[in-house]
Amino acid sequence: MIKFCFQGVDAVTSTSSDLGDGYVALFVRMLGLDRDPLDREQAIIALWKYSLGGKQCIDTIMKFPRCINLVVNLLRSESSSACEAAAGLLRSLSSVNVYRNSVADSGAIEEINRLLRQSSLTSEVWNLVYGNLGSFCTCLFGVEN
Repeated sequence: MIKFCFQGVDAVTSTSSDLGDGYVALFVRMLGLDRDPLDREQAIIALWKYSLGGKQCIDTIMKFPRCINLVVNLLRSESSSACEAAAGLLRSLSSVNVYRNSVADSGAIEEINRLLRQSSLTSEVWNLVYGNLGSFCTCLFGVEN
C-alpha cells in the first residue's frame, strides 16, 4: 500500500506500484531548482515520508539517481522543514547498502558538516541533523560518532 500526502490532499492510497512510481516521478521533478520553493518543500517532505516505507520505496526513489543531488541542494534551504526532510531522506537512502556510495558521492556529508557549523541553523534542524549524523555515519562508514 502506498500513501502520499500533498498540498491540501490528506492522502492518496494505492496498492499499484505503477501509481506509486508515477507519484515519485512527479515529486522528484518538483525538486528541480526551477520550481517554486514551497513546491520543492512539499515534494521533499512527501519523498521522505514515502522512503520510510522501506527498501521497496527507497528503490523506487532511486530509479531517479540524479534526485540525490537535488536532495542535497535542499540542505541549503531557508525552510527548516525542507532541510529536515532532506536530511531524513538522505538518512533513509543511505540505510540501504547499495545506495550508500551514491549518497556519499553526492556531497551529503560535506553539506551536513556545513549545516552543523552554521550559526543561523534553527535548533530544530540542528537537533535533527546532529541526531541523524551518528546514524548517517554508521550507515555510510560503519562507525559511531
